[in-house]
Amino acid sequence: MAGALPLNFLVQADWVLPVTRPPIVDGALLIANGRIVAVGLAKDLLSSHSGSVPQIHFPRSVVTPGLVNPHTHLDNSLLPYRLKGYRGFEEWITLMADAVRRQTDQERAQAVLKGIQSLLKAGVTCVGDISRDGTSFDILTRYRFKGVVFRELICLTKEQMTNRLKDLEHWCQGQRTLVRGLAPHSPYTVIPEALRQASLLSRSRRLPLSFHLAESPMERRFLKGSSQGLTGLQTLLKSLPSPTSPVDYADRFGLLTPQTLLIHCVQLTESDIRLLAQRRSWVVHCPRSNQNLQVGMMPLSHFRTAGGRFCLATDGLASVPSLDPKDEVAFAVALSRNRPSQYPALAPHQWLSLITLKAAQALGWGNRVGSLEPGKDADLAVFTSSVAIADPYELLFSSCPATAVFVDGQPIYLSEDGQERVKSSLNHLFSPHRRPTEQIFGNEREEIFLSPTTG
Repeated sequence: MAGALPLNFLVQADWVLPVTRPPIVDGALLIANGRIVAVGLAKDLLSSHSGSVPQIHFPRSVVTPGLVNPHTHLDNSLLPYRLKGYRGFEEWITLMADAVRRQTDQERAQAVLKGIQSLLKAGVTCVGDISRDGTSFDILTRYRFKGVVFRELICLTKEQMTNRLKDLEHWCQGQRTLVRGLAPHSPYTVIPEALRQASLLSRSRRLPLSFHLAESPMERRFLKGSSQGLTGLQTLLKSLPSPTSPVDYADRFGLLTPQTLLIHCVQLTESDIRLLAQRRSWVVHCPRSNQNLQVGMMPLSHFRTAGGRFCLATDGLASVPSLDPKDEVAFAVALSRNRPSQYPALAPHQWLSLITLKAAQALGWGNRVGSLEPGKDADLAVFTSSVAIADPYELLFSSCPATAVFVDGQPIYLSEDGQERVKSSLNHLFSPHRRPTEQIFGNEREEIFLSPTTG
């Protein structure tokens, strides 16, 4: 597939959800050179620019910023087929460790591609991915994703530490559209000295850092001196400092910073909540994964009341059935109804912000993506209904797949309907002797993932 959309064009839809301002009925965006120039009522933008720029109209549709999924494990997107019959977190993580060890390089690359397709169908354009060996970085870059790839560090002994830290430091050199980050896995998979060195590397290079923390009761027991539920970690257990809580443990190593993404944080005490709010670390909450792995429920209401910063993410396909952040919101909304004392009842626009602007801010991308505002990158997702849309949020949070996904003003995913909308809107731009289908997209009739960039 070759070709591209014009550099300047209008996108029009029944609803535009900018995130930083109220929804716009019959809204539009003016895009120029990959950036958003204006957002407002379609009639106003059309009257100002009618005839000067082409228009793409998406009827019965909602336009949002490209969604942000700040915690995935794309490497693991094929592992659900190997993880069956587990009962709870302790069995799951043992099966996971074995499955990851047996995974080939080819399987890992195939898993990343499968995960990317799932993300695009969900309308995601920015991601925070944990990668075992960095495989996802180049593939996500070719597909023009934005975000952070966190290179995972697992280090159980001092003998492993020197080579693994050196490898991690070398990998973190150089940035492109994606940012490179560090991901020391957890308190029970990285020895204290390696964790200290990773923390120092993150601060000295100003690299974002991701850390699984306070996910399960097993982790809390481990930091109190028990290896129950964990095999092969006696050496690491002996190297631990005095017994403490997971949050205090992370704080000892300087991990609680505004640039750190703390994943899960289910097992929190009141003092943990106060400390996390004080340190301004981002907590990435994955409620479906927490339930599926039977690790408990994050006290989100208390955390929010204390002023803690948080966003939503899916986790990987080894613990959840989809990489769609909208599914996470739908699940969280149900929790807020069923567990009002533990879970806040947020307004729909607040839930949307947790998978757009706040998630982008957590990844360090909030100044470029996560909302539809003039000056920001033209990264957006379009969701289409078969009927007139009375409530755009109801459509969004009902597992609605994306019709079209744009990054920097260019489509990177189009469903079959999305193709037809783009082609019919731009038909007048092309020679009558050649069909627009051939000029932009080839002759595809099914959904398409546009050819990755080669740079």
